[in-house]
Amino acid sequence: MIRTSIGWLAVLSAVVLCACERPVPEPPIERISCDQDINGIPWGADQPPESDSDVTAELSELDLSQLPDPIDISQMVEIDRGLISYALEIAPTELGPLLSHEQALMAGVLGEVVLASIARSDNPDWLDLDFFRRGLQHYYTCSKGFPTTLAGFESELLAFSGRQGTVVDSVAKCTERRLIAAPESGIYVSQTLFEGVVEETEIVLTDWRNDGQLDFVVYDAEGRLTDRSLFPSLGGTPAVMGAPYSCMSCHFNVTDEVWSYDLRFPDSGICKD
Repeated sequence: MIRTSIGWLAVLSAVVLCACERPVPEPPIERISCDQDINGIPWGADQPPESDSDVTAELSELDLSQLPDPIDISQMVEIDRGLISYALEIAPTELGPLLSHEQALMAGVLGEVVLASIARSDNPDWLDLDFFRRGLQHYYTCSKGFPTTLAGFESELLAFSGRQGTVVDSVAKCTERRLIAAPESGIYVSQTLFEGVVEETEIVLTDWRNDGQLDFVVYDAEGRLTDRSLFPSLGGTPAVMGAPYSCMSCHFNVTDEVWSYDLRFPDSGICKD
């Protein structure tokens, strides 16, 4: 009887030990939905179109079926064709002269933004650029599924905090920036510094898309996902600009009049000599 009790005690101890050693599951990576607001630094006095990014009601009121199908975009200015290809994740060289509704809507709500920007334009050769920028602002970051915290990004995609990087004088930010390159991951990190403290982290992803173009994600000083960035201006007062549009305004190439947003290392900015 004593031997039996000892045997049961051994089994019970093993069960308890196994329970104690069971790994605690990691909490899921938090992401934002397009029904939530993405916070950021205040827009300031000179508000860009992106500061009014609530386009949901305007999209729902538009009857996109009134647009021709397919739409002739062959005469559109090349910069607008570049924006269309970026929003729809179509390689710029593969964007044809005609755009069907089905082709646009394969990109989800960003395809609706493209169609609506065409429908709202008074000129068939142009997009309604303000509306496009507002729609891109509202739906781009949330639709990409980026982690809502920098810690989540590092946990899921690249733990870069331990990397030294290279500190440079940024011609775009007019201050120091720490550059961390991880080409093996297709990720390039740029941290804006003020007196050695990180004010903002901007990340370029080169392998996130199917069209060879770049994706952009921005985290604020507290490491929270944001949709805007602070830039110096010629007037002296820093300007708050929307992301990804402000990122695209530097990271672009033009080859034979075809616009693409695939320039990894731009060298432009108001502080360039």
